[in-house]
Amino acid sequence: MAGAQLWFGLAAAGFLSGCLLGLGVALEWWNTAGFRWLHHALFVLTCLLTAAAASSLLWSSSPAGWFLLPAALPLAALPTVNGH
Repeated sequence: MAGAQLWFGLAAAGFLSGCLLGLGVALEWWNTAGFRWLHHALFVLTCLLTAAAASSLLWSSSPAGWFLLPAALPLAALPTVNGH
């Protein structure tokens, strides 16, 4: 069960880091013009980590993976939404 907790923690950390990067750019705390790919890389990493954590439904006795399934819809919709 510790493996599932690790994946959930990593997925949460990936999501939080992407949010903090986006917030920092929006509030002009820093400028990512030289490395715009970073936000996209964090998004892809968050999706992969969320999928790994949700897969705990298959290999773990923990039912916690069900809590991540609603997060799959917004993560899947984000690439189609205009950021402006």
